[in-house]
Amino acid sequence: MKCIFLDFDGVIVTMENSFDKPNKRTMKHLQDILDSTQAEVVVSSSWRVGSTNAHLEEILGFKIKGVTSRLGSRDRGEEIETYLEEHPEIEKYIILDDEEHDIKDYGCSKYLVKTNIYIGLTTTTKNKAISMLKD
Repeated sequence: MKCIFLDFDGVIVTMENSFDKPNKRTMKHLQDILDSTQAEVVVSSSWRVGSTNAHLEEILGFKIKGVTSRLGSRDRGEEIETYLEEHPEIEKYIILDDEEHDIKDYGCSKYLVKTNIYIGLTTTTKNKAISMLKD
């Protein structure tokens, strides 16, 4: 199974929409990644806190595989690595995130596709994500 660990702010939610909802351009890029790779989405964004999977699916417009657990450390890298340990069926994955400070000290950091907080997913980051999941 292929998986995308998805942050929202700075990836699909950008300044173009005042950081309040995903915008059409970034969602089109995300959908292109999903269509090209058949990957499933695990939400690692802080938007998962206080939200149900159903609410996140309503925001995204598609079903998700799940969400990472909120751990006391608050390091997203640790949360992702814990999820991977609990789901050995994941063979390939990427992390779509605009920040690396809480990922960089973990082995999963080499799978980070870093976006720009202001513009989110672009054609370049989309193509990099597809390449990493297909290789």
